[in-house]
Amino acid sequence: MGKQTSRFARSKGFTVHSKEITQCGFGDHSFDAVFIWNCFEQIPDPRPTLAECRHILKPDGLMTVRTPNGLFYAICQRLGGDPDIRSGAAEFLTQTMAYNNLLGFPYLYGYSAATLERLIEQFGFRCEGMLNSELITLPLPESPDWVEQEERAINREVRMLARSVLADREGALTGPWIEVWLRSGVASQ
Repeated sequence: MGKQTSRFARSKGFTVHSKEITQCGFGDHSFDAVFIWNCFEQIPDPRPTLAECRHILKPDGLMTVRTPNGLFYAICQRLGGDPDIRSGAAEFLTQTMAYNNLLGFPYLYGYSAATLERLIEQFGFRCEGMLNSELITLPLPESPDWVEQEERAINREVRMLARSVLADREGALTGPWIEVWLRSGVASQ
């Protein structure tokens, strides 16, 4: 957890553990829910983390994972590298990746919804739902109005694209970020 996030949570009276979940020593079935937001893609080996989440969640507990969408990045790279693409479309793809912190893909892993689901289900979770998402940005007091308007416009167009041109596979989530929620309780395989 980031230092600022930890400081904020502590200021609200929450207990904060500044170490990996596998090192916290939580008891069996201690929690109703676990949320892994904007960091799952940075975990070098997510298997111990997933096993620990299964261990600490109560039966039928909820786990939510939010991560950048590797499929979105791959599609944008492919379309952006197409010599026949219009310059305006290529510029839009670059802006979209920039607004979603995906330029150069600064993450260890790029999961698609399908690969994320396959990985997590091995640990006794069943997928209940998933959705496309955009990067959540913090409102900054000094941000000019035009920045917020541009961001809203790009995100609106990305949502339209995710339902059309980028949707190259039936049912695949093709937004810049994905959220998946799962329940514990399925026997490990």
